Amino acid sequence: ILSRGRFAEEHFLKAYEMGIRQIISLGAGLDAFAFKFPHLDSTISIFELDHPNTQNIKKKRMTARGLKSPHNHHFIPIDFTKEMISDVLLHSKIDLSKPVYITWMGVTYYLPLEDITKTLKSLGNILAANSQVSFDFMDERLFNDDFLKAHPLLEQNIRKFFKFTEEKGEPLLSGLSAPSLENLLKETQWTLKETLSGLE
Repeated sequence: ILSRGRFAEEHFLKAYEMGIRQIISLGAGLDAFAFKFPHLDSTISIFELDHPNTQNIKKKRMTARGLKSPHNHHFIPIDFTKEMISDVLLHSKIDLSKPVYITWMGVTYYLPLEDITKTLKSLGNILAANSQVSFDFMDERLFNDDFLKAHPLLEQNIRKFFKFTEEKGEPLLSGLSAPSLENLLKETQWTLKETLSGLE
């Protein structure tokens, strides 16, 4: 979790050097991305997209701790199961004529592949050229019983993780391989710049 957060933050700083000043945090949850980079203060705008219930919890926790984002910070409520991201963004304060950096961490493996595809297509259709997205995904082999049986220690840990997420009402649904990632990005008209394994 810490590694993926750092990955997203470092890539945003590279995007900032390229002139990108808008950030979309998809499924932001309770992450602290909006409180980072105080030295950039009002030069960047952050748009957090998440379920309104989650956002209300976050706002209450921020208020209770006296936390205030140093940036132009916007909460955009969305029910990903019922609303299109493109429609929601069209009615927000984001400047769609300018590129954005998107961080989408800790989300894709809870979605069916068709929803991941739909999200990337929707973003690709509406965002300006040179926009970037960073997201993490699970190795699709972790959903394969034969693969897990051949790796007993890994199987033990992964089975626990699957059970934990199911009990929380958020079962793990999908993973990607190098070929399926390539096909996904080709279909949604994104270009792969970098991919890292967990060990890397």
